[in-house]
Amino acid sequence: MEEIINSKRVQGLSDILFSAKRFLKQARILSVLQVKALHTILSDEGFCNLDRAAAGYLIVALYGRCRHSDLEHVHCVLHDYSDDGGFVEIQTAVHKNARSAQKKNPAFTNRNPR
Repeated sequence: MEEIINSKRVQGLSDILFSAKRFLKQARILSVLQVKALHTILSDEGFCNLDRAAAGYLIVALYGRCRHSDLEHVHCVLHDYSDDGGFVEIQTAVHKNARSAQKKNPAFTNRNPR
């Protein structure tokens, strides 16, 4: 295996592939105070319903580690709760790895052009 890894041909090809990779663009991290502010907006009836809905959406995305595109394709929301707590399960047919899977599977990509 070491002979393959140290091959100049393999190293050159991997450099070419790496240079063609898209630049990683990540959003800034939310602070604890910002997350607490979202919870405050969600629970405070003094805020308009639109602001509260947006705060709830952002909290679901944050805790679910979802992208907007993940939440666009929600087809089922299950919830179970009591006075002690509960859970929410959100099911989606399309998830954040779908694009990566499409790029890695040419047969799938050819059937579903974008």
